[in-house]
Amino acid sequence: MAQSLTEAGNRAWRALALTSHLLSAELERQTQRDAGMPHVYYVLLVALYEAPDRRLRAGALADAGRISPSRLSHAVRSMQGSGWVSREAAVGDGRGQDVVLTAEGLDVVRRLAPRQQAAVRVPLLGDLPDSDARALAALLEPLLAKLEQRD
Repeated sequence: MAQSLTEAGNRAWRALALTSHLLSAELERQTQRDAGMPHVYYVLLVALYEAPDRRLRAGALADAGRISPSRLSHAVRSMQGSGWVSREAAVGDGRGQDVVLTAEGLDVVRRLAPRQQAAVRVPLLGDLPDSDARALAALLEPLLAKLEQRD
């Protein structure tokens, strides 16, 4: 039989669920306003920015963005059309495809990162003392790990 949450657990769940929803909406508004793109495109561009040689196999990029291969295919087509990424034969075996961050994509990441920092990250977490930020991370990281195991 499934275990039920206590009142404290239900309160934490409601706060976490609403925070997640509102944060997602705010990130979406910010990236649309400042870059004219869905937030998931920014997540993908950052994953490429942080990758060795600024390239990833398509499957690894889908994993980094926590999206399906079909959604990735649509996103990459759109980002190619904007000049932010290109597709190339995979390094090594040539059978798969790598998605590569272009110079234009690099400029987008470098332009958008400070705007997101100013518009979302700092207003949300900037007043937290480091001890509270570490405590928040310590609470959220195990939850994230549990969710990632479900994929």
